[in-house]
Amino acid sequence: YIDQTEDYFHRLYRCLTVKRGHPEERIHTLADADPLHYQQLRLVVIRAFSFMDAHRDAQDRLGDEFGSARGETAAAFRIVLEESKTQVSLAEKVLRSKTKKQLKNVISHYLCIVVQNKAARYFNRLVSSGVLLPREARHHLEEIDHEILHIRSCSIDEHPGTIKVADVVPEEEE
Repeated sequence: YIDQTEDYFHRLYRCLTVKRGHPEERIHTLADADPLHYQQLRLVVIRAFSFMDAHRDAQDRLGDEFGSARGETAAAFRIVLEESKTQVSLAEKVLRSKTKKQLKNVISHYLCIVVQNKAARYFNRLVSSGVLLPREARHHLEEIDHEILHIRSCSIDEHPGTIKVADVVPEEEE
């Protein structure tokens, strides 16, 4: 299975790095576009953000529960809180070791997956409320699944039709 997956990623890599005639039409990929490396990068970044979010949420909950405690409970709470803050710092260090371009790429693709999942939930709600029949929603849900699989393996950092921030943010008046 691993050999098949590795072969799939290498075929995908070759497809993504093929030049299309004119240099300005070239598909842009991350400099480290090795598909297996990109998947590892994706996993590390998403895991670090999730880890930090979970620790911060736990810190808030523990603070609400034990923040006003005294004695041994307060001492234990402080130890746990410091350990958690140390772990968050380590996760932040991992993120700081990545380039802005790498983080932007992983985060933007992750947000695309979030949007696709919301669309799938919307179609499921339409089915459960009786607005759509399951067979009517099936095509849309299969398309969403296909798009999610494509997004997960995509390492392109500039898609055709991408709107650059400079194109939509007005320049400050002098």
